[in-house]
Amino acid sequence: MSISQNYPTISPSLSLDFANVKKLDPRITYARASEARYYDGKTVAKAEENLFLYSQEFENSSWGKYLLSVVANTTTAPDGTSTADEVIIPATSGTHQLYTSVTFIATQYTFSVYAKYSEVQFLQLIGQPAYFCNFDILNGVIGTPSGGTASIQNAGDGWYRCSITFTATAMSYTPVFTPVPLLTSALTADYTGNGTLGYYIWGAQLEQRSAVSSYTPTTTQPITNYQPTLLTSSANVARFDHDPVTNESLGLLVEEQRTNLVTYSEDFGNASWTKTSVTITPNTVIAPDGTLTGDTILFALDNGGSQLYKSVSSISGSATDSVYLRADVPVSMSFGFYDSPNADTVTINVTNVWQRFTHTRASGLTGTDSRAVWLFTNAGAGSNVNVYAWGAQLEVGAFPTSYIPTVASQVTRSADSASMTGANFSSWYRADEGTVYVEASLLSVASTFPQNIWSIYASTTSHIRLWLWEGTPSVNRFLVSNGTTQSEIVSTALIANVDFKNTSTYRVNDFSASTNSSSIGTDNFGTIPTGLSSLYIGNYTGVSHYMSGHIKKLSYFPARLSNEELQEMTS
Repeated sequence: MSISQNYPTISPSLSLDFANVKKLDPRITYARASEARYYDGKTVAKAEENLFLYSQEFENSSWGKYLLSVVANTTTAPDGTSTADEVIIPATSGTHQLYTSVTFIATQYTFSVYAKYSEVQFLQLIGQPAYFCNFDILNGVIGTPSGGTASIQNAGDGWYRCSITFTATAMSYTPVFTPVPLLTSALTADYTGNGTLGYYIWGAQLEQRSAVSSYTPTTTQPITNYQPTLLTSSANVARFDHDPVTNESLGLLVEEQRTNLVTYSEDFGNASWTKTSVTITPNTVIAPDGTLTGDTILFALDNGGSQLYKSVSSISGSATDSVYLRADVPVSMSFGFYDSPNADTVTINVTNVWQRFTHTRASGLTGTDSRAVWLFTNAGAGSNVNVYAWGAQLEVGAFPTSYIPTVASQVTRSADSASMTGANFSSWYRADEGTVYVEASLLSVASTFPQNIWSIYASTTSHIRLWLWEGTPSVNRFLVSNGTTQSEIVSTALIANVDFKNTSTYRVNDFSASTNSSSIGTDNFGTIPTGLSSLYIGNYTGVSHYMSGHIKKLSYFPARLSNEELQEMTS
């Protein structure tokens, strides 16, 4: 492979490769007064897991049957499908059991199943010999577990989800469901059925986890899924962000200050959330941050429009909603804002993978009935559907920024600040000529104020900087100021969340810039500001005009590179 004749032969005196190095140069001073979120491209959390085979096909031979039989697909399951089985107790005396073989390791497990009363009122779950519990599946009452902990959840239509959590001994064993007709202090397990009735069963699950999570069906193979983890960076620690889908390294994440105006952002069951024909089951699914804090939201689609929203005060200017959603089966919903009588919504398609949905409203919110993070369904859209939700956010601004969790009060994420000053700056900077190369992307190009990608700075009247114009069109501007504007070169328009490359160079009466190999912009008149002493990365003065986006690379060449070299570097 040949090297282009137009590629620079001079080496940069400063080379910041944030996307590949993934750490700060020690000469950079960095600050952010609050914690903040990001993806590191490598950390994953265990999401859905089910170690049983044929988890809702109990007639399959992988499930052992002792003194009972199973009739497949006899009634409606908790998910609305006709896949629930009936367990029939024969007219034979003995202990009736449904079981399967599992090889346990010495760790914590949660064993669960959905059960519904038909004739048998009590069901015993046995995880291992020392760990079992009895459940009243007629009244939804839990007995006292022997070892470990247990829970019972009302799943609707007479269904209950029964679970037991225990720390297993390493061994091969058969987790057992034992139907019991009479629960007394001395459990009666041996009895005679009538050969026609028993109980309904669906959705068995075994997972290595300390609490029951959302049900995941299996057939021929067990399932253990992993998902990228949204991490928390402590205050004053830089974020080297990644695309959660592709794991691409995006570089140094720099954001302006924002506040999440939505309280209880992960607790949709809280009374501050308004619910119309919506049922919330908290902490049922592994959330994007790897914790069991995602909520199940049951929307009753047939009743004339289910909805979930947060009432908010009036907001002037642009506002942006966001929320993480996923569903067991794809579902189309509406999402956005409402202030009577106006609605500003978009249609979203929720899939079985966590996605962050966002919507921006340019006009803000007014009126007594203002709603944000408004999720709703259309009347008569079909049967009920479960949607999992986490991480709601409302922020003032024309685009979404990284998630800010809240509980009882609003929370502010501070702006990111990165700079080089003093000897850390002068060691590489050349006063009479130079070239700056940057590779970056912006979260939005619709900002209402300038977003500065970099600034070589002495004062507001003495600086060299690359910035995004705050109006239309959304273009890069390379500006040199020395008391007054000496040069301002407008480059090509930018696209949100798409990488761009820019080279900007200066020398007395000789300024040039190029973005994405566009035609060179030149200006042959102007002086160079003096007294420049700082490099600000992602802002203008160190405390203002922040960009919101990612910087992959930032390099400085102590020479005025040729126009051909500038264009070649940004191709």
